[in-house]
Amino acid sequence: MKQRIFLFLLACVLYPSIIFAQNSNKYVKISNIPNGILFFVQPIELSASQNKLSIDFTYPLHKPKNSTDSVTINFTLISKEVLAAFQALSFIHQQDSIFKSATPAKLYIEQKKKKWHYRYSAKMSFAHFQKLLASPSPVGITIHAPNKAFVFYTAKEWENTRKTTADLIKMNE
Repeated sequence: MKQRIFLFLLACVLYPSIIFAQNSNKYVKISNIPNGILFFVQPIELSASQNKLSIDFTYPLHKPKNSTDSVTINFTLISKEVLAAFQALSFIHQQDSIFKSATPAKLYIEQKKKKWHYRYSAKMSFAHFQKLLASPSPVGITIHAPNKAFVFYTAKEWENTRKTTADLIKMNE
C-alpha cells in the first residue's frame, strides 16, 4: 500500500501537467488549429428568477499573435417571455463595465415546453476577454432587450473557469 501511495505521489510531482490537464478539461477544451490553438470555454449555466442563461467563449490564439484576435461569445437565454430581439450583451464587475457588445447576431429562436430558447452570438476583443478573466465573482452578465434587461451573476463555477482559462492562455502564448 505504501508503495502505491509513493508511486502516485511521484507521478504527481513528475507529471503535474497531466493532472492539471485532466482537471482543466472540465472548464476549457483546447484544440490545435492552423497557426495556433483554439480555446473553448465550456458553457457556464446561470439562473435568475424564472430565466436561465448558458454562455460559452471560443478564442483562437494565433501564432504569431494577431492584434485583431477576438473571442466569440455564444449564449442561450431560456425564458417564458416573448422577445423581438436582443440589443446588447454586457459584463460588469463591482460597478465597472468590462464590456458591452454591439447588437448580438441571432442564431435561432425556438419554443420548447412553453419556454423560449434564444441563441445568440457576439464578439469581444481579446483585451476585454482578459479583463473579464481577471474579474472574480460576482460578475454581472446582462442581456439587453427592448424594455427589458435580464441580469445574471456568476458564482463559484466562474472562479474555477476564469482561473483555469487565464492560466492555460498564459502557458500557450
